[in-house]
Order: sequence, then C-alpha cells, then structure tokens
Amino acid sequence: MKAVHSFGVVAAVISLVSTAFAQETPFDKAEALIDAYASSDQFQGTARLDTPEIGSETISRGMANDAERRPNTEDTSFHIASISKAFTAVMVLQMADDGLISLDDPVSTWLPELKEDIGDNITVKHLLNHTSGLPRDYAEALDWDGESALTIADVATAVNASGLLYTPGEKRTYSNTGYRILAYILEAVENASYVEILQTRIVEPAGLTHTQLGPDEDSATGYDSPDTITLVPAKMDDPNKNRLLGASGIYTTAGDLSRFMGAISSGALLNDDTKTLMLTAPGAAGANGIYGMGWDMYPMDGGGRIIFSSGRSDGFLSFMTWVEDNPGTRIVLLANDTRLGQSGFSLFVGLLEHALGEPSEAAAPPPPVHTFLSTLLEKGEKAALAYADTLDMSNAPLGNASPSQAIGEPNGGVGESRRAWAPATADAGTEWLALTWPSPIQASEIFIQFTQVSESLNAVAFNGKEHALTSLDHEFLKAENGAPAVSIKLETPVTVNNVRLVLDTSKPGWPQIDAVALIDNEGTRHWAQKATASTSAFDKGSVNMSDYPTTDVLNKLARRLEENGKNKAARKVRKIIPKL
Repeated sequence: MKAVHSFGVVAAVISLVSTAFAQETPFDKAEALIDAYASSDQFQGTARLDTPEIGSETISRGMANDAERRPNTEDTSFHIASISKAFTAVMVLQMADDGLISLDDPVSTWLPELKEDIGDNITVKHLLNHTSGLPRDYAEALDWDGESALTIADVATAVNASGLLYTPGEKRTYSNTGYRILAYILEAVENASYVEILQTRIVEPAGLTHTQLGPDEDSATGYDSPDTITLVPAKMDDPNKNRLLGASGIYTTAGDLSRFMGAISSGALLNDDTKTLMLTAPGAAGANGIYGMGWDMYPMDGGGRIIFSSGRSDGFLSFMTWVEDNPGTRIVLLANDTRLGQSGFSLFVGLLEHALGEPSEAAAPPPPVHTFLSTLLEKGEKAALAYADTLDMSNAPLGNASPSQAIGEPNGGVGESRRAWAPATADAGTEWLALTWPSPIQASEIFIQFTQVSESLNAVAFNGKEHALTSLDHEFLKAENGAPAVSIKLETPVTVNNVRLVLDTSKPGWPQIDAVALIDNEGTRHWAQKATASTSAFDKGSVNMSDYPTTDVLNKLARRLEENGKNKAARKVRKIIPKL
C-alpha cells in the first residue's frame, strides 16, 4: 500500500512543477508533470511522447505489480480496454479494402440467428460507427454462468432479448455489443480466431512486439482503490471467454500503441480513402462531427484535428492520440491505478500541450478527497476543515451519478455524464428521485432536464400526491444545450417545495437526470437544492480521489473504509461530516 500524502506534500509537488516548466525541452516538462502526479498518488503507469523534432521518450512510474515489487517499464503491457475497438475497426476496414465484405452488408449475412428487424437492418458500417441501435452492453440480458466461453449463439440470444434502442442509423450511441459482433464477423470471414487475425493484419505489418489478447508475464496488474488509500488488484475479464471480444481485451505497451498510430497515419495499414472514411463522423444525431469508426476526432485551436482513442476498465486507464496534420506527434498514457480518476485526462492534455510545444498551465491538482482524508488522519480535524475551506464547493465536481448531481443548474450535457444522477442499474424497474427547495415556490411548471432517456419518467409526486405522467399536461422537448427534457405545465399555480420523480428503468437505456426546476409565473427557474434517491450508481464502486469532500462523498468514503477494515479512519470521517 502506498503512503498517504498530506496536503503540504501536494503543495510542494505543485511548486516543483512550476519550477520544472522553466526547463529546456518538452520532454523535461512532461517528465516533471508526470512526477508531480505520481508523487501525489495520481499516476502509476507509462507514458510515451513522440515528436518529429526531438524524437521519442518513454516515462514509467510506479509498480506493474505491487506484491512482486515489479516496476513499470517501457516493456510493461497494459489492458487498453476500449482502445481495442480501434484495432477491431482497422481490421474490419482492411477486409473491406480486400473486397471480402462490404460495409453496407447486413449483419444477418453472418449472424442469421438475430431477429429479422435487427440483423437485416443493421449494417457493418452501423456497427463501426455506433449507430446500430444496439444497447451498450448485452450482458444484462445474458443467461451465462460467467465461467464457460460464450458462443456467438449466446450473444445473438442476448441481443434478441435486448432489442434495438432506435432505428439503425438514426442516432449514435456507444455500443460494446456492436464491436462484439464485429469480432465475430472478422472470425467468420477470415475463418480464423481474432488473435490470429490481429497478428497477421496489425501486429506483424505494424512491427508491434508486445501486443496480444489477455495478459502475459510482462503485463501490469490493474489496481482499484475503493477508499483512496487501499490498493486492490482488479479482477479482470478473461478475454478467452469472449464476452467483450472486439470491444476490449487487448494488452499492449505504450511503444506499440505509438507504432500502431504511426502505421495508420503513414498508410501502412489502410489506404488514404479508407482512413478518411474511418475518421469521418456519421450523419446521425449525437455524433456532433467528432466520432468516427473506433476513433474520436477533436478540432484543435488554430485548425487541424487530433485523432484520439481512450479506454477504461477496473484498474486501468488508457489514452492515445496523434495529430492529423503532424502525425509524427503522438502521445500515449497508460495507467494501472485508477485512482488517477478525473485527473487522467488533465494529465494527458498537459502531455499533449508539452509535445506540441504550446504554452501550458498544466499542473498536478491536489486530489481533494485523498488530501482531505490524509490531512484528517495525519493532522486532525482542524487541519482537515481548514483544507476544506480552501476548496470552491459552489461548483464542485461531485461524485459520479450521486443524487446531489441533480441539484443546482444543469451541467451534465448530453448522454452519459458524471454530472447527472443515475440509478444503480439500467434495468431495476421502478426508481425515484426526490428533490426539495429551501422555501416553497408558487410554481406554474415543473422542468426536468435529463442527459438521456427522458422517456423513463413515469410519474411525478408533489404536495403529497402522485400523478401518472399521462394525467399531467406534459411535453418532451430539448433543453438549451440539446439535452432531453420534460416540461410539466400545472393547470393553476401551486405552492410546491418538494417533488418526487418516478422512473421506469425497465425501458431501454440508462436514465440520468441533470437538474430539476420549479418555474414561477414570471418564468424564473428555481433549481432544486437537495436530493435523495432510491438508489444511485454513485454508491457502487470506489471513491474518486478527485471528488470533493461533500457529505455524500464522505459518507461513501466512510463505508468503503469500513469495508476494508479501517474502522478507526471511518469513525474520524463520520465524526467530521456534521462539522463541514
């Protein structure tokens, strides 16, 4: 277990970063930034930076395996989770180039077990660009013991049970299910295993040396930290059981990912027309011009794009990018300690800015909950409360999917979001979210802003009475930022200070509520200030080091400490909560 760092140590680290920015090369600056994150327990893994001007550098920190005291090195392979989709997409597009398939072929060509309305209407292209209408994951409809290897018939049965979320091509929603089916199509067309196809189509022509399905003796162990200080080895899915084959499961090194991107950009793996197609967003709602086939494309200030892919699984976090107009500039960041949390993308962006030689204000931010707990345990309540007073809690990045994410003004965007409440699972049946206002409002309208699946709203209760949504004058619409919303017009103004929303989560998709307002006769929106819920996805999993020490986050932290036998620390956390 790593040592707990105090706020004083973190502050010293940030001072170190400021000094390091005066050094000569982008690599010096990048290494100082990585050291700052590693010193505050926010990074363990390997980074690779390539620039055409000064070459490449690989920087490794922390342990590949803590029990063995085996350090991360440039030869350590990491689980790259959803970056595996980029490999699958390239292989499918290569088959299209070879004339073995057409991207317009219906999936039923290879998987006739699918229902006609699914298999006949989904094309290979729909699977590649996430516009198939298939659910994110078919596992919830899967009758599987978790031990035996899944067959494609098992997958087809589960997909048939899940059904389509929308007409193929109509929208873009991320789907592991689609890429699992693409892996099957690869194997059916080539009459070979996914591993064999990966070897012949990518590993050998791109000159990769440490890329395989599943771990080997050089692979890192992934670590979760449920309470920010305890390291727990992650239990990984066995890729040979085929649950997420094609969507996840590849292990590789930072150097191999850099070579993979170089082989794509140079034309060694795809011709120019096919590469352009891969990096073109579909004309579908939710694509927003930045999602292609296995890759995201983000515009850069001053023109051009960065081509980006990322992945996350228990214990692992991975990012990679190349600059489209300057493909010799590439960044890879692989971590085997998910305490990096929200800070992971910040570190990645800082490394990219340094590689581009751009001015950067990137620094290692103090991890709030981790720092709060460290200060409490090492220096006591007074010091912890003083640290909490330094934080701007008015716009705190609160715990992912907690009920408190549904209070205040909307900030969740469209689609899955940390900044919206979500129930614990996507198909638990009836769930509720209860909201209160500090004083009664004379309301003429109730406005509910979701980030997705507003159709799950089933009933609304206020002033002690529940109303079926169908009995209320309501309208499904879009909020100012394009997110789905529901407007409920009250026949006459009603004095309200609490609202209870009832959801039917058995409908397809995972509902998320971003904000709820009572609107008065003058059109002023009064946003809810407190929230509780039947369940929350926030209550699952680990405490994020980057969460702020709010009441709900600290209650969850206390529970996780107790689960890990740290009862004395848990008591200190529970004691300080009322004093914040």
